[in-house]
Amino acid sequence: MRYHIPPLTELETKDYASHSVKVAGSSRNLFTDGALKLIHKTPGSTSPDPSSISIWSCPGLLDAVRLWFSG
Repeated sequence: MRYHIPPLTELETKDYASHSVKVAGSSRNLFTDGALKLIHKTPGSTSPDPSSISIWSCPGLLDAVRLWFSG
């Protein structure tokens, strides 16, 4: 089965990144508005899909996990 997820809007990108940070265990806002705009403007795409957002925001999500386990 294949399913194509349509590109996200800038607001959906922000919501998706925020949700991913919460799932990783942090309640802090890890991404500035400028960073989210850069994540949204993924190279080679006019609007990213969730997979691209995860790839571009992965370092921030890893920091959230580190913060969660360090205390």
